[in-house]
Amino acid sequence: MKCTQRTDSSTIFFSVILALIALSFWSSAAAQVDTKALQEQAEEEGWTFTVGENSATQYSLEELCGLVEPENWAESASFDPCTPTRVLPSQFDWRDSTTLPPVKNQGGCGSCWAFATVGPLECNIKLKDGSTVDLSEQWLVSCNSDGWDCSGGWWAHDYHQWKTDGCGGTGTVYESDFPYAASDLPCGCPYPHEYLIESWAYVGSQSSVPSVSSIKQAILDHGPISVAVTANYAMQAYNGGIFNSCTSSQVNHGVTLVGWDDSQGTNGVWYMRNSWGQGWGEDGGYMRIEYGCSNIGYAASYVDYAGRQKLSFTYPNGLPETVMPGQPTPVDVVVSGIYNGTPSPGSGQVHYSIDGQTVVSVDMEQSEPNYYTAMLPAIDCGSDIEFYFSAEDISASVFTDPFEAPEETFSVFPASVIRIALTDNFDTDEGWSVSGDAADGQWDRGVPVGGGDRGDPAVDFDGSGSCYLTDNEDDNSDVDLGTTTLISPVIDLSSGDATVHYARWYSNDLGGNPHENLFYIYISNDDGQNWAEVEAVGPVEQASGGWYESVFQVSDFVTPTPQIRLRFDVPDTMGGSVVEAAIDDVSVIRYECDEFVCGDANGSGSVDIDDCVFLVQYIFSGGAAPEPIETGDVDCSTDIDIDDVVYLIGYIFAGGAAPCSGCQ
Repeated sequence: MKCTQRTDSSTIFFSVILALIALSFWSSAAAQVDTKALQEQAEEEGWTFTVGENSATQYSLEELCGLVEPENWAESASFDPCTPTRVLPSQFDWRDSTTLPPVKNQGGCGSCWAFATVGPLECNIKLKDGSTVDLSEQWLVSCNSDGWDCSGGWWAHDYHQWKTDGCGGTGTVYESDFPYAASDLPCGCPYPHEYLIESWAYVGSQSSVPSVSSIKQAILDHGPISVAVTANYAMQAYNGGIFNSCTSSQVNHGVTLVGWDDSQGTNGVWYMRNSWGQGWGEDGGYMRIEYGCSNIGYAASYVDYAGRQKLSFTYPNGLPETVMPGQPTPVDVVVSGIYNGTPSPGSGQVHYSIDGQTVVSVDMEQSEPNYYTAMLPAIDCGSDIEFYFSAEDISASVFTDPFEAPEETFSVFPASVIRIALTDNFDTDEGWSVSGDAADGQWDRGVPVGGGDRGDPAVDFDGSGSCYLTDNEDDNSDVDLGTTTLISPVIDLSSGDATVHYARWYSNDLGGNPHENLFYIYISNDDGQNWAEVEAVGPVEQASGGWYESVFQVSDFVTPTPQIRLRFDVPDTMGGSVVEAAIDDVSVIRYECDEFVCGDANGSGSVDIDDCVFLVQYIFSGGAAPEPIETGDVDCSTDIDIDDVVYLIGYIFAGGAAPCSGCQ
């Protein structure tokens, strides 16, 4: 049977009605901006841009402009002055580096704040990862807890870093998972979350338009940035050229800046990326606007997106914490693909610098595809090596570990002797003391019992079972109305400097006043009479739970003495905050470096059969000990026994591995 479409009078009637409604809407919308009057004004005032109907003129200006400045927002804001660190180029445009994601259209919803939040992150993902992604503005519009919607909002970067939707989700959502509807849809969470930013900050030092140079530096350092502007009818009808119909009214619109050119306009122009569709402006949704025009740049903010690594670097035998003086150190490296990345075999390199000198790049030795051994060069006592690894994927893109290399590197220094001044996993009482005026949540040692559902750690850090944590009870047991203090026993560093390591947990992102408190760590060299601050954790960074390791040198803060103490302060000074903290795996270690030849047990200056005899007499006949003792531990087992003698004989007579060559 053949199917045919049925058309009756009622269908035609409703089609006509819908067409009339659409025509009426278009006629009304098209009349939102009097473009003819604007063109006359442009001629009278000498505008250096053209105006006319475009994808934005079908809406009212009120529908398009939804940036609402919160009251007193600067009081709790994090500012970065973005002081220029070099001579800034006279022209810069991120579009010259890559094809940025296409401009979007917010439609008749005042969600510019969401588009100006998502836009810089999408651009940064393209710049850092080479991927064009489409992220959901609708998730910000519908799922934020600040009351922002199509009637207006503010920068929502927090939701891409730590702030959660109603289901506890943080981070970006793909457009395909919550498509944009230009309306106040209900939040249908949970959604998959894909990208997180490291941090974000306002540019400048106060709630104003930052200097041109500070904005430029922010764009150079952090990619395209979010800024406010005062949009008027002339901006709405802008079709190209240099915008100079400036107004000093209150900001009302959120946009993105991608670059600048000092040679255009009166004193220079910004390249502004809008969210009014690719049929607005020039170059598919962009504008050139004079510096200082219409408050452009007000409340500028940038996001720090670290990038998504497409190659993974792993170290089967770990990375060395120290190296033996005077001996090269091998490091095994395995490179594999993640996030659809594929490593290019044979491309692995190690890059190192000794004592801050010129970086040397060396190909790693490949035993099989993408399995390498890197050789760190020999260094003497008093020197150090900074190093990082790199490899290419099959598209010839270079990835490094650490990811931010060469700005961030690994480092090691030579040490022949390791002496432990303190090591504590808190399974037993080693003499720590607890004090403070907190009404609840005092430090407590034990196996965590809270389950981790209220900011507390569910388990300890090192797997031994116990740690110190704030009030080890289930449910409402966080720090309240004061400070709880944990102080270490006295640590004797009369012999010199030491490295302090500890793992810490901190959560302050729950309750009525999240991200308001800090976790303080101090050190004293006079038995607690005076304290030097080592770090203040939070209020946002590393303050949403999770174990983090910290390492510092004692001499960076105080002179080493026999009366060293550590102190951990957790205050709750804001009503309604849920504050939880924990400490685990504390160690204070002295690394000593003596110039000696490993295997030269008798101190003759060379390694020969006499050293084997010396070790045999030490092991079996109570002979003199090697000096230092580490010269006899040639197999790096930490014990001197017959295995060391066998190892040494193999080296001397059979071409075996050099003494201590396997030590890391």
